[in-house]
Amino acid sequence: MREGGSRRRHVLVNGIPLEDESREGRGSNSDSRQRFPFPRSSTSWAVGVVGLICLAGLGNTGPYLGMLRERQLPFQNAGGADTEPSSVEGPAGRLHGLQLDTKRPSLRNATETYRSTCFLNPSSKRFAKTPAHYAQHLDLGLLYHEIPKSASRSIRKALGAKIMDSKRQPWALGLFSFTCIRDPVDRFISVFNFLRHKYPKLYCATSTCTKEKSQGEAERWARRLLFEGYFEWHLWPQSLAISMPNGSPRHIDYICNVSKLQEGYNFILENSKNPNATLEATKGRNTYLQHKFKLVHRPNLSEIAVRSLCKAYYVDYCCFGIPFPDECSLMQTQYCNPGLKHSHDVSGPTHYYWQDDDLEEPTHTPQMPPW
Repeated sequence: MREGGSRRRHVLVNGIPLEDESREGRGSNSDSRQRFPFPRSSTSWAVGVVGLICLAGLGNTGPYLGMLRERQLPFQNAGGADTEPSSVEGPAGRLHGLQLDTKRPSLRNATETYRSTCFLNPSSKRFAKTPAHYAQHLDLGLLYHEIPKSASRSIRKALGAKIMDSKRQPWALGLFSFTCIRDPVDRFISVFNFLRHKYPKLYCATSTCTKEKSQGEAERWARRLLFEGYFEWHLWPQSLAISMPNGSPRHIDYICNVSKLQEGYNFILENSKNPNATLEATKGRNTYLQHKFKLVHRPNLSEIAVRSLCKAYYVDYCCFGIPFPDECSLMQTQYCNPGLKHSHDVSGPTHYYWQDDDLEEPTHTPQMPPW
């Protein structure tokens, strides 16, 4: 809908749809107009006042009136848990000139969401049998399920253990199992920078990669993931890396958020055999080298590239309850329909990702690790 050359977006604040005006296409007086939630004409002001009086009489409109009085709102997720500020700033954070503190749901319920909903279709070309890499600390009674490029090196260093696969050694029984996840777009950028730094001749056709061509190459990688498939094993979705061979979710006791790794360690230790032990969140790789080979950052990606990544990794957003980026907000209801039956433990058909979501099959199956 356009009005006066401006674009309007709908924002949900505590379940109430409100319109958010974009600055694009406005005249020179756009900033002054943005400070007023209603048009300036006397007739429109009268309509606005009447509208507010009507709203005041409705019991469920308190959040809207409160939004006009205060700058920040205590957002909560469906489970009532606290939330964390969004790392993505966009037009949804501005409403009629008021700067809102937009927040995204935390990942506290990622474990429950994964174990009850993450059923992958093993017949899809997007699926591959995982090698089930893991590390264990028998003295602490901990079992870590590895997800590459999700702080796996840092976790391995903290545990002082080597990564193994299920073929080499059976898992010990009675261990507290965990894994850690991160935002799929952030993880893609990490993989992109890592591979181009470590294998420049393979991915850059030269001895070194430069920033000049990196952004365009990142855009092409995003499209390749969607249409070609996961052409490098580091690029697998996190949910695929830990799935059972039949596509069902693995029994994992706890899933932590990489952005709050120390907080996750503290909870893991509380459930270990020695709660007084120490696990310290540190950088997995040399910090200097990390900054040196970061050729692409998240703001460098175009909206088209982010949407391609959202589709390529939608299973991670749905399986772990990770909020979609602002560019992909409609995919939350399109692909992660909470009304669908996912678990085998409930009545009704099981919903399998990559099978029941009307996505085209890629041209190739995922590339397997070299071992």
